[in-house]
Amino acid sequence: MTADRVPDSDRSRTAGGAERQTPTGRRVVVGLGLALVTVTAAFGAVLGYALPARSGVETLAVAGVSVVISPVTMALYGAVTVGTFLVTVLLVLHTVSRFDENAV
Repeated sequence: MTADRVPDSDRSRTAGGAERQTPTGRRVVVGLGLALVTVTAAFGAVLGYALPARSGVETLAVAGVSVVISPVTMALYGAVTVGTFLVTVLLVLHTVSRFDENAV
């Protein structure tokens, strides 16, 4: 243990000795990722509601499959797309960090 690192047990204590929850980096990243996927799904639902009414487009081709545009399908498409992207980026970062000798 180096001088600049504080053990986790000391970091979570308050002045009175009571335990206090502190967010870890992994929890923050997962929370932000889930929030981003949720916001994307909500935006997709709004887009799925407004797009057919405003433009008259009623189907969307995804990977050669025609999908009817609705709030549910657009929310699902947005959430799956952004979720897959975020999980891929996080897995790449996790794999690369294993090769860094100075990573915490």
